[in-house]
Formats: sequence, structure tokens, C-alpha cells
Amino acid sequence: VSTQSTGKKQIESQKETQKEEIEKLRQAQNEETQKRIENFMREREELEKNHKLQGLEYAHQLSFLQQTIETQNQEIQRLQNIHHHHQQERETERERENGHEERERELREQFEREREGVERELEKERE
Repeated sequence: VSTQSTGKKQIESQKETQKEEIEKLRQAQNEETQKRIENFMREREELEKNHKLQGLEYAHQLSFLQQTIETQNQEIQRLQNIHHHHQQERETERERENGHEERERELREQFEREREGVERELEKERE
């Protein structure tokens, strides 16, 4: 009877040991799974952070390019204004020169008419 009782105790002890080992394996698996989940979450957070940083960097670069374009457009406008102003100055100078030439021509013609008139009068007096 005692051998049977001892055998039963051994079987129960083995069952208990197996249960404990199974529980330890489950616990180890749970811990491993938990570590994997935590690593995955960290990697995901890191990727999201990098994505946001890249987005910010892209936005900054875009803003810089827009600012550069605006500055260049302002410079182009300034140069166009200077060019237009110089064109107007040249046209005004040309008009002034043409006006002087026209006035000089008018004065020469007037002088010639007056001289011819004086010469005619002188000839009349000589006659």
C-alpha cells in the first residue's frame, strides 16, 4: 500500500512540477511578448518622431524657398523699376536734345530771314 501511495505522491509531485514549469514558460513567453510589444511601441514612437521632424524640416525648407523666391521677386521688381526710370531719363534727354536742335534750327531760320531782310534793305539803299 505504501508503494502505491509513494507512486501516487511521485506522480502528483511530477504533475505539480510540470504545472510549475508550464507556468514559468508561460510567464517567460508573456515577458518576451511584453518586451516585443514595448520595443515595437518605442520603434513606432521613434518613427513618428522622425516623421514629424522630417515634416518640420520640409516645412522649414519650403518656407525658406518661398522667402528666397519673394526676395528675388522684390529684387527683380527693383531692377525693373530702375531700368524703367533710366529709360524715362534717356527719353527725356532725347526730347530735350531734340527740343534744343529744333530751337536752334528755328533760331537759325529766323536769323537767316532777318539777315536776308537786312541785305535786301541794304541793296535797296545802295540803289
